[in-house]
Amino acid sequence: MHKLLPFLTLLLLAVARLGAQGICDSTITIAPIQPLCAGTGEAYLSVSHPGGVFSGSGLIYGTSYLNTEYLGAGIYTAKYTITGPGGCTVEATRQFEVLDAEYAFPWVSGDIDCSNPNSTVMLQAFLMNSNNFWGGSWYGPSGSNISGFGNTVTTDYAGKYFFQAYPVNSNDCP
Repeated sequence: MHKLLPFLTLLLLAVARLGAQGICDSTITIAPIQPLCAGTGEAYLSVSHPGGVFSGSGLIYGTSYLNTEYLGAGIYTAKYTITGPGGCTVEATRQFEVLDAEYAFPWVSGDIDCSNPNSTVMLQAFLMNSNNFWGGSWYGPSGSNISGFGNTVTTDYAGKYFFQAYPVNSNDCP
């Protein structure tokens, strides 16, 4: 049995060395990131090897999430780093594009008088960069009666209303 001991020790050392170098000899990748709209929330990023840390603008430290909440339009770089057991590091980077999100300024004119069934208010959405849109729709609470089309409508029901703009092409952000 004593003759096997040096062989087993050498074998265990070889296995430990390969395990420590395993990640350091790897090529890691970040999956392609589709263009994102500024201010629209979070996107999950996928990688070939788990256990690393993302860094860069818009990346939530300690997670695999990219948050466009405070990013303006432009090209950014996501960096992913894995540190191996021996202290070596392996990095991958991936560029992603944040598209300019269009926004609207809402405006309300008038008051709803609950004692007057004929009272209405006018809702308007002033689109910034409006040449990027062909129109939009208003959505309101159940029971609301929205009259009109496009950016300006009237309603006779109090509540929270939303305007959804339609971009000219699929590359624009709503």
